[in-house]
Amino acid sequence: MEGSNHTYQYLLEVIIDNENLKRHNSSLTVQMNNLTEAYTVLSSNITNVSRENQQLKAENQWLKAENQRLKAENQRLKAENQSTIIPTPILTVTPQNWTTLTTGQWNQFQWTLNGFYTRKKRNCEPCQTGWFHFQASCYAIGNQSTWEEARDDCRSKKADLVVIESPDEQEFISNITRAGLGTSGYWIGLRAEAGSWQWVNGSDLTEDFWMQQPADGHQCVISVQESNGLKAVSCDVKNGWICEKKALSKF
Repeated sequence: MEGSNHTYQYLLEVIIDNENLKRHNSSLTVQMNNLTEAYTVLSSNITNVSRENQQLKAENQWLKAENQRLKAENQRLKAENQSTIIPTPILTVTPQNWTTLTTGQWNQFQWTLNGFYTRKKRNCEPCQTGWFHFQASCYAIGNQSTWEEARDDCRSKKADLVVIESPDEQEFISNITRAGLGTSGYWIGLRAEAGSWQWVNGSDLTEDFWMQQPADGHQCVISVQESNGLKAVSCDVKNGWICEKKALSKF
């Protein structure tokens, strides 16, 4: 009888331990589920922060370009303001003494005027008002036209659709695209010619970052916000566009 009691006591302890283990396992399962949910939320937050960081970088690049444009406009206004001031030459010329100037006096008068206009030319900015200056080129942005209409607009400005010729320029165009509002992309100077991609300056696309083959109905290219930066679409849809022309060289 005593042996039976020991056996019963042992089984009871095993059952109790088993129940405790079950409760502990359930608690661990709940904690694991909570950690999984917390990890999912944290991953989502990291993704959102990364996306916001990219947007802020694009906006910062845009603001830098806008600041550069405003500086150029300020310089232009200063130059215009200076041009309204008539320089006082070393030698005063009047209608009364005009015909009596000696050769030396006339040369002195011309030298003074030449110096003034040379200084005025040096105040010229590399890009016109409304254009963004980057490296050796000026860029202007348009909104909502077909590829042909966009190119006609650029040509009317003595420019053409942008031709991307370096990784730095590609990054600059990408930043403009990411900062753009109200448009899915910007036309660039790349379209299909005889079954291959060709820039508007006549050169073939050789960059290895985007070698997608031309497809039927998708013969023109826009700069987009996706990671590869370029997308082939129909030339007849309407998008923004980016014009490019050479910047004025410094005097």
